[in-house]
Order: sequence, then C-alpha cells, then structure tokens
Amino acid sequence: MRILMLPLILFIYSCQPTPPAEEPETLPEQEQLIYIASRGDGFDLYTFDLERKKEYPFAHALGWEWGPQFIQEKELVIYNSQDTSGNFQLRAADINGVPVDMALPDLPNLLVSPDGNWIVYSRSKDEVTQLLLAPLDRLADSLLITPDSAYHGRAKWSWDSQQIAFVSDRNGTNEVYRYSLEDQSTQQLTDNTVREKYLSWSPDGQQIATSIRTDSTENEIALINVESQSLKVITDTPINESELAWSPSGRYIAYHAKVDEADDIFLLEVATGKVQKITNGNGYHGEPGWILKNNR
Repeated sequence: MRILMLPLILFIYSCQPTPPAEEPETLPEQEQLIYIASRGDGFDLYTFDLERKKEYPFAHALGWEWGPQFIQEKELVIYNSQDTSGNFQLRAADINGVPVDMALPDLPNLLVSPDGNWIVYSRSKDEVTQLLLAPLDRLADSLLITPDSAYHGRAKWSWDSQQIAFVSDRNGTNEVYRYSLEDQSTQQLTDNTVREKYLSWSPDGQQIATSIRTDSTENEIALINVESQSLKVITDTPINESELAWSPSGRYIAYHAKVDEADDIFLLEVATGKVQKITNGNGYHGEPGWILKNNR
C-alpha cells in the first residue's frame, strides 16, 4: 500500500501551481565620478565608484586624455585625446571605457549636449572668443550665439539639453549668461563685482553652480537661482574650488582644488556642506565629471 501511495502523492504534488519566480531586484542608478589624472607622462582618465570607494582606469594611452563628457541618452563618454606626436582626436567610449566608433568633429573645445544631438564650441581671434551652436552631424549649420566682440566661454549644457550657460566679459567683468535653444534668446543672470568662472547646472535646471572670486579672495562655490537671478555663496575656505560638476542626483558638486601642493578631487554634499576628498594626492587630478550607470 505504501508503494501504491507514492505515485499518487507525486501526481498530486505535480499538479500544484508553480509559485511565480521572484523578480530580480533592480539596483538604483549609480553615479560614478570620472576625472583626469597625471601620474607620470601625460594624462589618463579614471572613474571612481562612490559606493565601493574604489578607483578604476577608464582610458589610458601614450599621450593625453582630457575633457570627459557623459552623453546620457547614448550612454557614451566623449573625450579629447592627443598622442605624443601631437595628433588630436575626439574619441568615444561606452560607460565601461570600451572604445566606440563614432563620427565626431575634431574640435578641442567642443561640448556635446546630454541628448547627443547638439554641440556648442568656441572660435577665437585676437581677444575675441565666440560661441557657436550646431547639430552634431551638421557642423556646416553652425549658428553664432554670442556677439562678435569680447570673451564668451566656459559653456555648459543643462541636463535637458535645452539651455547653455556661459561666461562673458562683454560688460567689463565676468558675468553668467543663459542661452535658450527653444527661443534662441540670451539672458544675463548675474551683475556684480565678483568674477564668475566655472559653471555647472543642477539636474532640475533651476540653479547653476559657479566659482566666484574677487581680487582679495580665493575661489568660492556659489549657486545662481535661474528664475530670481540671486546668488548664494555656499563655501568659505582658503582654497580655490574650481572645475565644478553637479552630480545627476543633485546630491554632490565635485570640484578640483589644490591643497598643500596636491591637486585633488573633492565632493561637496550640497544639502549639508560636508566635504570629502576623493583622490589621494598622488599626482595631478582634475576636470571632474559624472557617469550614470544603471546596474541591473
């Protein structure tokens, strides 16, 4: 009887509904820093995983790599590259540093919009620097977006690719301006006695981080409210905070600073003002940016 019952038990068990498989947990998008470093000859690119607190090599070659830009919609990093013979090329790689074949104009001051559709670049002659806007694949359709006098530079794209912030001294001192792609208008955002230099947009497009300086002070980080055009200083240190990069989450502003003769990357937590040092002073570190990885 026991032998007969076993097949019956197995048959009943096999008819039971199979419980649904558990959905794999989707990890949140992960912010990683990307920056240049010189630990010998030339510059190389590195990334830094904030969660693991670990640095990884990104792009290494004989020569110099600099100016990394994260193109969010295409999940690519574009950067400048120059070999030891002086040959320049704009290169592209995926978010893991694997080279990608992509047709790019070889312009060393080119900035690609986060959606990958537009570029802004500078053109200099004598003491005049202009900014031009063009579709990425149609450089011939370039549009001049600044006057043909004075300096215009330090351009930075907003995260939605609809606005460009830049610095101009057309009125005698560095001020911050905003260009809108929607209506092709330009608006002056600051009018003060300090000199604004480096710029970076907040992810929501409501603020612009800038470094400000007077003749008697070091660079400090300030936030410009785009709507009210007010400026709020958020640091007070004896060092120069420069080369700003606001993180995609809005939580951090990364910057370069020289402390005790060492050039390093620091993170400022916007909400608390807490600062942490990322690199270790072993060589030069600068030009911080961000990569957004989706770990699945």
